[in-house]
Amino acid sequence: MMSISSAAFDEQMTVAPGPSVTDQPCGRHKEVPVITHSRDGVVVQAGTFGDGIPLDAIEIHEGAMPAEKALLVQQLETSSAPSAFQVSAWHELCHRLENERLSAVPVHVIGFASGRVVIYFSLTRQSVLGRCYLRWSSHQLSDYCMPVVHQSCSAVINADHVEKMLVKVCRVMGCIDFVYLKKQPLTIADTDNPCNTPASLPYHHGAYASALSDTWEHYYHAKRSAKTRRRIKEKYAALRKHGEVTYRLLACPREAATVVERCLAMKSDQLKKLGFHDPFSTAEVRTALADYFGSRIAAGTWVAGLYLGQTLVAAAFGFRRNSVWFLYQLSMLDDEYAKHSPGNHLVMHLLQEAISAGYKTFDFGLGDESYKRDWCEVTTPLRTTIIPVTFAGHISRTMLVADAKLKSWMTHGTALHAVAKRAQKLLRGLKIPA
Repeated sequence: MMSISSAAFDEQMTVAPGPSVTDQPCGRHKEVPVITHSRDGVVVQAGTFGDGIPLDAIEIHEGAMPAEKALLVQQLETSSAPSAFQVSAWHELCHRLENERLSAVPVHVIGFASGRVVIYFSLTRQSVLGRCYLRWSSHQLSDYCMPVVHQSCSAVINADHVEKMLVKVCRVMGCIDFVYLKKQPLTIADTDNPCNTPASLPYHHGAYASALSDTWEHYYHAKRSAKTRRRIKEKYAALRKHGEVTYRLLACPREAATVVERCLAMKSDQLKKLGFHDPFSTAEVRTALADYFGSRIAAGTWVAGLYLGQTLVAAAFGFRRNSVWFLYQLSMLDDEYAKHSPGNHLVMHLLQEAISAGYKTFDFGLGDESYKRDWCEVTTPLRTTIIPVTFAGHISRTMLVADAKLKSWMTHGTALHAVAKRAQKLLRGLKIPA
């Protein structure tokens, strides 16, 4: 690859005004498509790419992304109506929380067509045992991970294009052994997710959602039998014997942040008792998420609590976006009141809230908890894509495939559960990427 100055790159990449990508199909419009690699805003390499990728240019921004490029990405987000896990503010939060601690480096991959950004990957470069790989920047804290794709190009850019594109990116960067992309839904806005290749693996957890009815009464009677409704009523009455039960959807940012922090503390206690990985174990993570969700309750987030007298016995928070009410986290006190199912009572209040506000879908998110299956009729399988680039990357893929199969056996409770758990501990000792 040749080295060029930033000024030379700006001159080379100037795109003459042309038809909008919404007016012209996504595809190659330049005879010589250019790929560039910059580090903290300074271009260090540039060259060309082929392989039939329907883009005019690919930019790799390692470290800080220039402000003008960030603005273009935000414009793509606006036109593509992405999920709450795809927006820039969420990626920035996740990088600060989970990547700086691991000395990981953000990598922004931007694809252009007709002078517009049409696909964007928010990735992270990380090293384990001398092997370097790219992963989603938010794969620890997000329920779903995927690129942002312009609506006009979602049916044009396919899995073959994305795989070739990411391999090219890795080779230009020169230090990447493989790409590791987890928690990917099969579709993005009703079109195939181009990051899912034929070789992608099933993720060990699925996600669950429920289509909402016009009224709570119709929905509740369709989802719960008379016997179950009677049992729920008995539990609610038993809980009320201990004090007044109050549901609150919080409107004060400061109070909402306090409830989020308490919700995450309760969630951490639950995960610790179950022996599961806890992404909320540090006060730094809990405080940052509390600030994020509390400060945005007027612009796409929500926070709610169920109180017994003055005691918060169950809490939840999430997103409201694109006619979907999304439940990100739910937890409850593990005390003498737990047997009365305060978490389930809170879920019922949230379902009523979503229906009364006109939302069409209640997304329970990632995880195979039984209460989700009780309410949901829509299951979203997730996939993991591993793209080896070097010989070391092929070895890593073999180990990751074995780890994925072990997790699948353990999750679904097969007879091999005990053996799988011991084997997974062995693989964890080898520091396979989480």
